Amino acid sequence: MAHFNHFRVIAIAVLILSLSSCMKEGESYFEQIVTFHEAYLAPETYWNGEDGTGFKQFGAVSFYNHYEENEGEGYWKGFAYSNITDAEAVGYNSEFCAYISKGGNPLNTYSVVHVKEESATMSFMSEAIPLSVWVTNTSLAYYSMLNGDESTTPFEEGDWFKITATGYDTNNESVNICEFYLADYRGEKSYIIDEWTFFDLSTLSGSSKIIFTLSSSDNSESGMKTPAYFCIDNFHIAFSS
Repeated sequence: MAHFNHFRVIAIAVLILSLSSCMKEGESYFEQIVTFHEAYLAPETYWNGEDGTGFKQFGAVSFYNHYEENEGEGYWKGFAYSNITDAEAVGYNSEFCAYISKGGNPLNTYSVVHVKEESATMSFMSEAIPLSVWVTNTSLAYYSMLNGDESTTPFEEGDWFKITATGYDTNNESVNICEFYLADYRGEKSYIIDEWTFFDLSTLSGSSKIIFTLSSSDNSESGMKTPAYFCIDNFHIAFSS
């Protein structure tokens, strides 16, 4: 994936600059890139919290999940994990599929995030320097924005779909926010994200947790109509030692 590699080179340069600007002179740090391969999924499957464990820890980071059943129907929010590669997936599986326009999933097992209020929370063992994460749309959200569905219309000029990452310190005070547009039709170059893309989180330095929220230009009286999902992988974080 040449385009992915091109962004990766740019991202590495951004990381070097971000890390040097966040670190204090004279202190030592260790870095960690959190992937989700330890989820140990069978090929083309997902985990959505049905086993009731509530959260999973990868490295020094905990990712929270809530699952419940109502009249035989399962409902989940927070972080799930998937290795589904069919970007053309429709129906229920499409919420567990990272949308990659060129097909497949070069990052293997990844996390699917379903946002409901403050459900999408990741916490760290101490205050840390979040650096970056790679993100893309789910197939469910991508096709909803592109083509519309039973409750939405296709995105048009002026529409947008955005992640907000808010960092909090150990006193639960907000450190800062970072924003990333999963789709943006406000400018001349309208787009919907269709590949793994770098999201800079370095301004959240000093956070002990991050809460992800989603917002959209497409809303009704009952809330956001755009499917409240996105995918993440390769979460890069640093801790002072």
